[in-house]
Amino acid sequence: MHPGRAGLVAVLGLGACGIEPRPRPPALGCLDGGCVGGGGIGSPGGGGVVTPPRPMDAGVLPPPDASPMSAVSVSGDLRVAAQLPPTPIGSWLSPTPAMGWQVRSPDTTLDGTLTDATGRFELRDVPTRTTTGAGAVYLLEARSPRRDLNSLQLFRATDATPSLYGISTEVLLAATAPSGVIPDDRRSQVVFFVVGGGAAPMPQAGVTVALPGESVVTLYDDERGQLSMSLTGTGPQGVAVALNATPGAAGVVRMLTAVVSRGGRMNAVDVPLLPQTVTWVGVAAP
Repeated sequence: MHPGRAGLVAVLGLGACGIEPRPRPPALGCLDGGCVGGGGIGSPGGGGVVTPPRPMDAGVLPPPDASPMSAVSVSGDLRVAAQLPPTPIGSWLSPTPAMGWQVRSPDTTLDGTLTDATGRFELRDVPTRTTTGAGAVYLLEARSPRRDLNSLQLFRATDATPSLYGISTEVLLAATAPSGVIPDDRRSQVVFFVVGGGAAPMPQAGVTVALPGESVVTLYDDERGQLSMSLTGTGPQGVAVALNATPGAAGVVRMLTAVVSRGGRMNAVDVPLLPQTVTWVGVAAP
């Protein structure tokens, strides 16, 4: 383990569940059969807009042993963040393909598969869970070949081409350093990307993210492209990072509900947690 990792925990989650019904942002990737343009998932969209993980309407997930469960087959890709938060100029993702990451379902005991030299993977028999808002969904966990931070994301069962994100301890520590907060690697970290609706969803500023019942430190992006703990809402890139959430036991996904709010309106989003893992969540602004 990297010596600077002591205490590192980041839970980053992307997904949305409306307390009040809201239109889903259609341009954020395969929500209703339509996929993202502007360079694809994980790259800046048109006009310098960063394409985040895909938001979706999702209800509270049942426990991992819930039944019955069906299964899906997926073919996707994994990209690793070179910086956080993203900037509107250039890509925030590393140009080096994410080779050798282990991609698996945390709802099985199977080892899964490894990403190839281009960062792509194929995975069969991925169990799904039933939600109240999005219907069937599935979870994917990506384990770093460096025995570094792992990643966790939630996808709609109809999304057969998932895009996963990864981040190294060094990049996460560099991102949180200006705030003076050190992530705890015994816990979980969550990265939220908050966007608006419309044909070309834009990052949304002034949105507050909370994990009720959790003693987390929440950082927001500022005008300088850094994460700050002195702000009360998202900045120009719509990013919030919740540090040091409490995961479940090793190998057991713990589910939390995050609340995003602005101007008295709220959305809720499911946030899956695992130890030593960053959860990436895309959420539609209320």
